[in-house]
Amino acid sequence: MKVELLESYDINKKEEILKLLAAAGKISRFKGDINEAIDSFTDYNKALKYIERIVGMGHESISEHDYILLGITGVSPFVELTLIQERIASFTIKSRREVDFSRVSYFKPDFKGDMKVSKKYDEFTKDCIDTYTKFVENGIPLEDSRFALPYSFSNVIFMGMDARVLKDLVVRFTKGYESRYEELRQLGEKLYDILEVRAPYFVKSILEASDEKDNVVDLIGDVSGSNERIDVNLLDCTNNIDDTIFINMLIYYYNLSYNEAFKYYQDNIKNNSSLKDKLIMEMYKNNQKPFTQVNFTFEIPFSLATLPQLVRHRMQRIVIPDFKVWDHFYYKTPDSITGKNKEMYDELFLKSKEVYDYFKSKKIKDEDLIYLHVNGNMVNITTSLDGKSLAWIMHLRMCNKAQWEIRDIASKMVDLVKDKSLYFSSVLGADCDILGICREKKESCGKIKVIKRSKGYE
Repeated sequence: MKVELLESYDINKKEEILKLLAAAGKISRFKGDINEAIDSFTDYNKALKYIERIVGMGHESISEHDYILLGITGVSPFVELTLIQERIASFTIKSRREVDFSRVSYFKPDFKGDMKVSKKYDEFTKDCIDTYTKFVENGIPLEDSRFALPYSFSNVIFMGMDARVLKDLVVRFTKGYESRYEELRQLGEKLYDILEVRAPYFVKSILEASDEKDNVVDLIGDVSGSNERIDVNLLDCTNNIDDTIFINMLIYYYNLSYNEAFKYYQDNIKNNSSLKDKLIMEMYKNNQKPFTQVNFTFEIPFSLATLPQLVRHRMQRIVIPDFKVWDHFYYKTPDSITGKNKEMYDELFLKSKEVYDYFKSKKIKDEDLIYLHVNGNMVNITTSLDGKSLAWIMHLRMCNKAQWEIRDIASKMVDLVKDKSLYFSSVLGADCDILGICREKKESCGKIKVIKRSKGYE
């Protein structure tokens, strides 16, 4: 694992950043202007102590002005998925749909020096990578071959965040529940080394943070689950979705009370379907704020291979089950994997369970067993999101260029919303279907030409 600070960093820049942050902390109670607040900090140590005092009082928001870019190399999809669940950060990750991972390395826990366990781990991991390589050689698309990769393979992440998020990650990974995982703990230690240099005003806060472990499982005890095979489910949503959007539209544009907006809607808009068609499209194209007042909660089955494509969307509240409880025989098989290729693929999950059972007999800790999953393994997640976020995700994921699994899931989500809404559901889809445009240009699938021809545009 390698974590780099991706900035041309020198002592002068360090002093300048702290000076600005100190001024940000001072300005709220300072009689002078911004430049005077900045100029009041001429000494680095004075600025550092001032910031430490401010953040020590719990006023950490000033650190959000301090943006940090990191290059993270050699971490598994487990770490990737953990990181991209951080809502206030930015990521660019090497695509498994576009890049061949045949020569990929992988993370390996220490297994307390048990050589037999270590050997079995290497054999299983290499079997997965070899199967992936054979799939690629046999002409199976990269985006489908990746379902055979082990959950331990290494990838590269470009990550940007403010100093407050960096501090929180360090505490979580070195002192919190997630510190049980060796790979996350190693990452937390490397992030701390960077924080010491890049955001030294948080060092004291981290050292004073208590070790907080999650005791929920200890309090409840063992709960057996069947990893039920499910389809996409709409668990909950706003009542009267369309009415809620149009009423909030009136509140936004005319500063009406709810009662006033409700009455105007009932008297003048509710029964005018033509006007509602035009209004919903106008909001979709220009101002989706009223969409944020409706909410949806879905239960969705996802493969580990595809799950990051949903998780990366920030404006949602997502719950992914703890990694150690997943069923090894709950997995997805891409349609392109058939015949002897499917026999090789199915064999991976049998080996996964065999190695898992052996490791359990050797009392290997649960946190190290997560790497025995294959990328095709499934997990049931829940996510809650508002209408604006749902429309954005559908705009991307119902495009023909989207990966097939998430496109299928997106289509099912829209079908469920259609049962609850007529007008809002009409703007859930790819740009070509909703707006009659395609942003893919030379990489377009060609569907836009068919749509334009059918509507007489060509």
